[in-house]
Amino acid sequence: MNTTLMKWILFIFLLIQPAFADEELKAPDFFTLTDPKPTPTAEFYNEKEEKINVSHFKNKIILLNIWAKTCSRCMVEMPMLDRLQATMGSMKFEVVAVSSSLETIPAIRKLYHQKGIKNLKIYSDSQAKFATAADVRGLPTTLLINEDGMEIGRIRGIMEWESPALKAQIRSLIKQSKEKKKLAEQQSSQKSEEV
Repeated sequence: MNTTLMKWILFIFLLIQPAFADEELKAPDFFTLTDPKPTPTAEFYNEKEEKINVSHFKNKIILLNIWAKTCSRCMVEMPMLDRLQATMGSMKFEVVAVSSSLETIPAIRKLYHQKGIKNLKIYSDSQAKFATAADVRGLPTTLLINEDGMEIGRIRGIMEWESPALKAQIRSLIKQSKEKKKLAEQQSSQKSEEV
């Protein structure tokens, strides 16, 4: 069997596996932050079917959720993610929900309409290039990515997207990002004054 076919078979197998083997596990309500690490440069498609990658969201904190229509837990999460985007989405934060199933952009648009998803933009990774590069091992998987495009957290499985703890964590990351930018501007200003 060729390597591409093997990768697809493995990825499809991972799609149907529940992210939690033990149904009794409680969904986390915030990310455990890790040391920043590079996110994949693999591309996926936006609603206009243009290729983009994580660098498209530079200078924003992004919560990148990888999901599929065939994943029941993903379908439970989608309305929560939509509400999170509605309440917290801004110039500094965005929920990016990337479909990693074979659905076309029009099919995803139809699904969003059926589910009442109004605040999330449509993104597709129908060839699973991004999901594979990101080492996704089950759905849903969500990456927390800082303003520099670095992964700083990952959740495999369903999460409590509307928890006060998560919203406080996102607000804190946005505040840190603003402070970091302000400090960089001050340092740049001081250097130009010295010259």
